[in-house]
Amino acid sequence: MLVNESHPLPEDYIPEDLISLYSLKNRSFLMRPVPYLLNREAAKALNDMCLAAKKERGFEIVTDHAYRTRKDQELVYRTDVSGCTAKPGCSEHETGLCVDLFCTDQSRAIEFHDYLTENCHRFGYIYRYPRGWEHITRIPESPRHYRYVGNETARKIKESDTVLEGYHDSSLKQRTPFSIPYIFMSIFGPKMKGHWQRWPDINLDELRQINPETVGWIHMDGTPIDYPVMYHREYPEYYLAHNFSDEPSAHGSILMYESPGPGICLLSGHHMKDCSMFMKLIEISDQMSFDVHPELSLLLEKTMYQVSWFAAYREKTERNISLPEDGSTAAKAKWLHRLKEESLLSSDVNPTSGDEILICSTCARKQKGIFVLYGLMEKQEAGGV
Repeated sequence: MLVNESHPLPEDYIPEDLISLYSLKNRSFLMRPVPYLLNREAAKALNDMCLAAKKERGFEIVTDHAYRTRKDQELVYRTDVSGCTAKPGCSEHETGLCVDLFCTDQSRAIEFHDYLTENCHRFGYIYRYPRGWEHITRIPESPRHYRYVGNETARKIKESDTVLEGYHDSSLKQRTPFSIPYIFMSIFGPKMKGHWQRWPDINLDELRQINPETVGWIHMDGTPIDYPVMYHREYPEYYLAHNFSDEPSAHGSILMYESPGPGICLLSGHHMKDCSMFMKLIEISDQMSFDVHPELSLLLEKTMYQVSWFAAYREKTERNISLPEDGSTAAKAKWLHRLKEESLLSSDVNPTSGDEILICSTCARKQKGIFVLYGLMEKQEAGGV
């Protein structure tokens, strides 16, 4: 069974043959005394796998997050800060066939991960979301997530060095294991501690020593959107094809265009399948995601902004992005009213003609156009800039 954004579960889906994992477990792993459910066959295989790991390498294993109902998944999705949680209906946890596993001894975490990824196929499990396949799975690397597929399928996936999507479609191939989010974290090291969860400690002067065309930083909690903002005065689209280090790159950078009008800031970034750049903006194209990710933080020069989304649109091209007719206050007020009235998605945020507005756009391949978010920019105290 393949479950992802392209293959969602039916709305009323309930897996068969679920059993209480706590009542069935042997002494090979630990878990909280809670009523976690798992498919019976997957649970028996989990017992065997954890027992082998304990006997062969002495690992003490903790099992967490087994079956989730649709309502459970929706709650996790709404409160997630990791950026790794699948949308309700698209999560494998709703199948009753997957578990999250980790070692109690954190000093052996890497050793445990290496052992399990090399041996889980012996028991019908696969390491579901490895690095280098983000452009296919649409989920960042998830070191704890293991999925039961049965011995034969697990063996074939292991021998083919692929993922479940690749098992169903052999034309899908792995990319470099060093996708953009991980490269960027390695460059900035301690600055990126807490990546995806909170605003990083940014010093624009230090960033400009690497690239003087850095004008700011953009961050959205719970997503990989955590990048410098670039601006090339002579060639506005230069950073669509160049990275922060000024090297040619298909990923490009988050770039700022010259202001299209008073109090309006326009940013753009690619929608990359490996979860980098503005890919997560596409996921805000439904009302639930719009509510889950209602805002982002934006540093421009010495000013920090909290940006709250108030409208979303799908457009054919960048040229179709809605802008005021002219620079007058009346034109801006009319434009804002139209945005709220005609938007694909909206919130209870209501900007006025005197407010600063952020426009973020990214390509939307499935819609054969672009996806655009409009946000109200409110100045905040800028610490550590």
